[in-house]
Amino acid sequence: MQAKPTIAVTWLPPKKMGLAAGLTDNTYVPDHPISREEMFTLLYKTLKSIGELPQPGSRKKLNTFKDSSQISPWARDAIKQLVESGTICGSGDRLNPTNTATRAELAQLLYTGLVKK
Repeated sequence: MQAKPTIAVTWLPPKKMGLAAGLTDNTYVPDHPISREEMFTLLYKTLKSIGELPQPGSRKKLNTFKDSSQISPWARDAIKQLVESGTICGSGDRLNPTNTATRAELAQLLYTGLVKK
């Protein structure tokens, strides 16, 4: 049976790179569900770190989503950039920032953000 990598091994690179900071008490919980705003912010920080941040070009604005006020202050700039670049388009008139992200949503986000430019 192969041992799982320790948290220090799996957590250190993203933290050092500034991609993820963990929870408010500076702990990392790898099995903790991830919210949509956390997922969007991770993509934003990853794209920014590799110099591939998409530029605004969409006519969509963050304030057109009915739930934009639910976005946490720490995620607002990242989500605004991804919305205005057309990388994320939400579900109808909502972004559902506090909902738990699904695997399908992550797969679509990675495809849109990393492959389909």
